Amino acid sequence: MAVDGISLVDTLVGMVAVAVGALTQGSIGFGFGLIVVPALGLARPDAVPATVLLIAVPMTTWLSLRERADIDKPGFVVITAGRLAGTVGGVWLLVAVARDSLTVLTGAVVVVAVGLSWLAPDFEAGRPSRLVAGVVSGIMTTIAAIGGPPLALVYSDRPRPGAQLRSTLNLSFLVGALLSLGGLVLAGHLRGWHVLLALRLLPALALGLAASGRARHWLDRGWLRPAVYAYAAVAGVAVLARGLLG
Repeated sequence: MAVDGISLVDTLVGMVAVAVGALTQGSIGFGFGLIVVPALGLARPDAVPATVLLIAVPMTTWLSLRERADIDKPGFVVITAGRLAGTVGGVWLLVAVARDSLTVLTGAVVVVAVGLSWLAPDFEAGRPSRLVAGVVSGIMTTIAAIGGPPLALVYSDRPRPGAQLRSTLNLSFLVGALLSLGGLVLAGHLRGWHVLLALRLLPALALGLAASGRARHWLDRGWLRPAVYAYAAVAGVAVLARGLLG
């Protein structure tokens, strides 16, 4: 059975990507968009960012509540202020840029996000850094549903408890996803089939989150992040090539 032209094979690919993405995000705090966006971008480019953001809402809600006692509240407030401005910029891009160009832009965002994620800055991130990261994250979330790398970058300025990283980033992702979805509605880029496809992928999301609850204490042993980045880089280039070659 297809959802608005999306084949069963494409749906299965999406389910695998969502399950792996949820497992990754639940374990290291981010990575869902890096995995799911390229997969859906290749199967059905116009499912990005709306369907990914819809799936992200229940995921980030659960992950925020799971470790809510460890949230960095001051940092979250600053990031959210930046996200508000970034969302406005992202909505402008959605309205101003043609669909084919958005596919190219999505692929480019994935590749840039991987580059940002590889960086290991040696600095103490303060309010200005978090504000800028919030703006960039808001733009990236609205146009491509990938807002994690800028935030992960400023939160890697010094060793932090895994619970603080996961809870703070996911609460920020939740607010950002809601803001971006509101922007998509205003821009006319949210359709009924986006919701239907997101509902179809929810079982895979639940499976990935359940697995992350058990795996988060041991899964990230130095190899998971490089594997996510390598996959995202290859898939991002593929999405970029698809957009450029039509």
